[in-house]
Amino acid sequence: MAKTVDILEIERKRSDIADFATIHLFVEGTFYRAYEWSAWLCCRYINEFKPTKRELKSEVGETIVYVGFPITSLSRHIPENAKPLFREDKNVDIVLDMAALSGEDAGNLKLDFVNWKNSVPMAVPKKSSVAEDLASGAGGRPHRMSEILFKVLSYPVEQKSPMECMQFITELKQEITTLL
Repeated sequence: MAKTVDILEIERKRSDIADFATIHLFVEGTFYRAYEWSAWLCCRYINEFKPTKRELKSEVGETIVYVGFPITSLSRHIPENAKPLFREDKNVDIVLDMAALSGEDAGNLKLDFVNWKNSVPMAVPKKSSVAEDLASGAGGRPHRMSEILFKVLSYPVEQKSPMECMQFITELKQEITTLL
């Protein structure tokens, strides 16, 4: 799997119209992913993929856009008159028919790409832990079922009396009712 730095270098080294017509697909698990310019070409000339934009961890304010599809569906995503070039590292380059880009000016293509990238909304990161879910609760009331599950898992049943356990279950039942 290629590193993000290497992918960005490949995507930014486009200098002539032949480079502008090449889609670089990188193998990631069971998917092919196209980044930046290649993602834009996929969306423009292959399919209306839903692009994802994320902020790079290594550089503040820097973003990366990508699209992906399963490896098994590659044949459906190769446009007519395009040539797939299979590389030794299992990645694939798809060279689009130059007629698709005929009459296009490199400056206009770059401007179209920048406008497209800016129009892609930033992906919202998902919460990563139960601790973050607990931190989102207000006034001691659970906001998520995961908080209640965390309470159950952390409750020291073996150190409590039967009456305390019954009281705990009653409280859980009330919290669950408020969520539903």
